[in-house]
Amino acid sequence: MLIIYSVAAVFSGTPDDVEIIKTWPGGNGITSDKVPTEISYDFPPNTEDAGPNIKWGFQFRPEENRLRCIKLFLDRSQKLPFYVSPLETAAQLKKFNKNVVDAVSDYLTQVYNHTMETLTRRYGESFMASTKVEFVLTCPAVWSDAAKNTTLQAAERAGMGAKSDIQMISEPEAAAVYTLKAIQPNHLSAGDNFVVCDAGGGTVDLIAYKIISLKPLRVEESAVGTGGLCGSAFLNYRFEEHVRGRIGKDRFDEMKLKKGKCWQMGLRYWEEFVKRNFNEEEHAEVNVPFPGLPGKTDTRDNSKPLEFSLEI
Repeated sequence: MLIIYSVAAVFSGTPDDVEIIKTWPGGNGITSDKVPTEISYDFPPNTEDAGPNIKWGFQFRPEENRLRCIKLFLDRSQKLPFYVSPLETAAQLKKFNKNVVDAVSDYLTQVYNHTMETLTRRYGESFMASTKVEFVLTCPAVWSDAAKNTTLQAAERAGMGAKSDIQMISEPEAAAVYTLKAIQPNHLSAGDNFVVCDAGGGTVDLIAYKIISLKPLRVEESAVGTGGLCGSAFLNYRFEEHVRGRIGKDRFDEMKLKKGKCWQMGLRYWEEFVKRNFNEEEHAEVNVPFPGLPGKTDTRDNSKPLEFSLEI
């Protein structure tokens, strides 16, 4: 699972009527409630003093390189796993005179532009011109105040309004409010406590809430939340580190550079078949194929593609 953004629109007069944006650039007509948090830069050929072209979301071919999980680098207080290198991300950004905040802002700019274009097509220019649009962003519960402030800065630069006008809510709190409204009857009363485990693409948050009132619905933290950078995307990072260790750094780097499609196909197999269908009782060992990468490097028999077992 990738780290993803989801965009929904509601009118203040009918807050329970939520419209989710499901079509995205590069989606080829396929609808999706969410869009991958991926972005890349590329200088157009034969141009001087021009800014880089941007690709984002669903606009990538499988073999194309892109920056992933970029928002997670906003919180420097969170310790990254040993297999995730912020230096590699910084090096890619430096080529285009960018930093992490620039990249997050550029990504949010694309989300903002697409959102406004979609709403304008749906409701008309005159309606949107006369309607005040407010933005509410969600963030991991474990994020520091500095990371929240940086996120608001990026959103402001993306055109979502002044920092003071943009609202921010923690992801598990948003999930809790939605769940309490969606699951009816839920047999909960004011004063009850419950625990939310928000296992996302980047972070996993575990937090307890107390119901203050049901009408209107209000909750507050009943215990300090905890969590960390151990979401689904980090399983992919760990898988990459495992493959690098199995076939060797030089061969792995060559595969990503010269056989990018081969690596992306192996990663997709891991993502769609191994990770999503994992069952501890049934999958003690799985095979991950890498089509196009020779299985042997020191003989002339290169006809068999690389495929290795992965103990879980």
